[in-house]
Amino acid sequence: MRIKPYFAIAFCLMIMMSSTVSAATITVDDSGGKDYTTIQAAINAANDTDTILVYPGTYVENVDVNKSVTIKSQTGNPDDTVVQGVVPAEHVFNVTKDNVTISGFNATALIFGAGIYLDGVANCTVTNNRVYGWQAIYLWESSNNTLENNTIPNSFYGIFLWYSNNNTLNNNIVLKGANGIRFDSSINNTLDNNTATNSLFGIRFENASYNMLINNTVNSNNENGIHLSGSNNNTLINNTVCNSPLSGIVLEAGIYPSVSSNNMLIDNIVCNNTLSGIVLEAGSNNNTIYNNFFNNTNNTQIEGTSTGNVWNTTKTAGTNIVGGPFLGGNYWATPSGTGHSQTCTDTNNDGFCDSHFDIDASNTDYLPLTINASIDIEKSTNGFDEDTDTLPGIAIGDVVIWKYIVTNTGNVPLDNIVLIDDRQGIIPCPKNTLSPGESMECEMEGVAEYGHHINVANVTGQFGDLFAGDEDVGEYYGYEPGDSDWEPPVVPTANPFLTVGVLGIALVLFLRREQE
Repeated sequence: MRIKPYFAIAFCLMIMMSSTVSAATITVDDSGGKDYTTIQAAINAANDTDTILVYPGTYVENVDVNKSVTIKSQTGNPDDTVVQGVVPAEHVFNVTKDNVTISGFNATALIFGAGIYLDGVANCTVTNNRVYGWQAIYLWESSNNTLENNTIPNSFYGIFLWYSNNNTLNNNIVLKGANGIRFDSSINNTLDNNTATNSLFGIRFENASYNMLINNTVNSNNENGIHLSGSNNNTLINNTVCNSPLSGIVLEAGIYPSVSSNNMLIDNIVCNNTLSGIVLEAGSNNNTIYNNFFNNTNNTQIEGTSTGNVWNTTKTAGTNIVGGPFLGGNYWATPSGTGHSQTCTDTNNDGFCDSHFDIDASNTDYLPLTINASIDIEKSTNGFDEDTDTLPGIAIGDVVIWKYIVTNTGNVPLDNIVLIDDRQGIIPCPKNTLSPGESMECEMEGVAEYGHHINVANVTGQFGDLFAGDEDVGEYYGYEPGDSDWEPPVVPTANPFLTVGVLGIALVLFLRREQE
């Protein structure tokens, strides 16, 4: 009886070893010399958890992936491992089983077919593929899948999710299609660092909610960049949406009574869109929109009545989207330089316009951002400041020390700081960047020469395309060593033209008196 536990343990070990050994690698080469010449034959022979390694070649087949396997190209290069669909309206890879990985292929479908189709599956990974098809990558009622590092050109739908939730899309490139990335009735998906360009719509949501769009580039699409129709509670953070002939971001009502509400737009760059930067159609209410950079000829378009939208957060310490010291509203620019943020005043230099920005009667940004890029220089010569002190005298041959205090007096960081003295050339400084309010001291030494010497120092700094500059004068008088009677000369401060005029009048009066 005591022996039975040992049999049980041995039996469990045998099961574990059996499951480990059963994971095999099956090879495929269309020219022969490997286990199989077609991918489908390899799948038919495979067990769950097996790996199918496909060598370079062109495989003309539609593949039914009905086992939990990893299918990958041997080189990892989609350009040399092509799977070409053979039946119209059929999918190149038709995945009907969970836990499948497809990696490293050029998958090209015939008309109305998908390159890679996930049909009601979960926990699949589609990575590093180049995919062509009516729907290049199509997820139908599929959840918890990962799509990453895929390139999708020239497809009607680049990536299409229908009733698919909790999926992750990372680092995909979609271009030259009708809909770059489209979600219909799909929730809790994450799009991070994707590129959607040169399509009709870059990213389009239809009745899709609670999705996250982060760090995506959505430029140069033929209608709108990001288009939300009847989609609520989505979060758009740090996306770049530029150069569309219609609008950058559209919040649309959708099919009645659906609306696009309670979405959050933060830290996005929306620029150079022809019709408008952001559109809110009637009924798009209670959206939160702040710390975005808008630079369009028309930044906003409110159609009908949209209420409850919040265009700024409370004043909060932190670096805003234009580098200022506080979070608040949005930066409102135009390419011509006439935007509210570009023309407003900021008397206390806190990075907010003194006046709020009224979008319409129901929509106001109460803390619009602005930029003050400014710099100050104070120059002294052997401790004497020309602005406040008398002209210093320095014996010929003694050391002259010029000091320059450079301060960022604006509300944005400055870089590429350069200090030039018209007599000494470029002055070395301990750093070339300054945060708002930060100062640094630069120094140059020389030898005093005879006479009155004036040096002009000029400093410049840069924030993006903005430049800041300032100048200050330093001077000294060099005298002969041992000249105990030396005194600082009187440097005239009157306007020289006025002085000449007064002397001229005096001379005329004197001559007339002599003639009398």
